[in-house]
Amino acid sequence: MRIPAAALAAVVSAGSLMLGVSPAMAAAGDFTISLTAPETVPLSRNYNYTATVDFEGVDASHPATGVTMTTTLPEGTTFAGLPTGSSSPVLSHSYDPATRVLSMILDETTEDLVSIVYTVSQVDNGRKYEGFPLSTEMIGAGGPGGEVSSGPVTSLVTGPHDYRAQKTATTITGSTHREVTYRFNVCSEESYLSFSAYAQKLTDVLPAGAVFASASTGLGTWDTSAWPTATWTSTEQYDHTGYCLDRSNTGIWLTVRYPEDVAGWEDGQRPPVNTATLETTDANGVVRAGVPATAQGPAFSPA
Repeated sequence: MRIPAAALAAVVSAGSLMLGVSPAMAAAGDFTISLTAPETVPLSRNYNYTATVDFEGVDASHPATGVTMTTTLPEGTTFAGLPTGSSSPVLSHSYDPATRVLSMILDETTEDLVSIVYTVSQVDNGRKYEGFPLSTEMIGAGGPGGEVSSGPVTSLVTGPHDYRAQKTATTITGSTHREVTYRFNVCSEESYLSFSAYAQKLTDVLPAGAVFASASTGLGTWDTSAWPTATWTSTEQYDHTGYCLDRSNTGIWLTVRYPEDVAGWEDGQRPPVNTATLETTDANGVVRAGVPATAQGPAFSPA
């Protein structure tokens, strides 16, 4: 039987079909690149990347030369450094902070495997949140086969979103102590390590019978329309600076009167223990519960 000219050339042997196509063979000096990084990275902390170059067929007679490697560091990072000197496989390197591009020229090598470890620092941490992706890849050039890529590598930023409410109760010395001013604040539990809070909400449910007197203005906004529930909200970005949101500790307050004709509030009794809850919102819009705070005014005195 004649095989039509349009048919693919094939050889049938031992019941198997083998197409007449030979796989491309890697040339001496070709290489592949792998890039590794931690799966998770603590907020604000430096971390390392390891780029490993696997050369094909290099030896003293056929060293690898002219190999370059380029990577764009992830958003939210900057280059911190890499080992240099006679023991380093990197002949020279440069970094452009504006584009976050790190470029390296490798020294001539006869080694099959060459690894480069470089360190990055985290910046712009106020924009980060739990699971913020740090993604990058490494591009290599200079081998006979042309440009190669490591493929993308992603590390996820982790850290606390630990904020707590602060609340105190004060009255005027020598008064009946029936008018109580509660002062509030929002503080970070882990200075310099917590993710930023892009919104804060304090909720205080006062005892039934308590009378609203006045509230602070300026920093945040109070809503007492659902009294005895009072809600304070703010959209001021609060970074982990080591200070509480209201550095004066006097800018967020609520004044309440406790009438003497309410059962249980007679002279000599104290107002109920009162609790304020806290919610904060991270850069990704996720609302998280903070640590609540309690306060109690002094015993009521006769006029």
